[in-house]
Amino acid sequence: MFEKGCRDFVFLSRSGADKSEAAEVVGRLEQAGASVRIFRADAGDEAAVSAVVESVGSQRPIKGVIHAAMVLQVS
Repeated sequence: MFEKGCRDFVFLSRSGADKSEAAEVVGRLEQAGASVRIFRADAGDEAAVSAVVESVGSQRPIKGVIHAAMVLQVS
């Protein structure tokens, strides 16, 4: 998305930026010139998502949403 012109990112995650993988992605985006905000919330919690959308949407229009979730089962 950054390569296509997006410069403002908002990530919603249950773990926030606690995981090293998340911090790495954020660092790379910021070094490239992007603005990154991370909110700790569960996408299944309607009130939490509404609060994030209200907060972000009050500052600038939301132009796109990507929802990417998965469940890993180790057998």
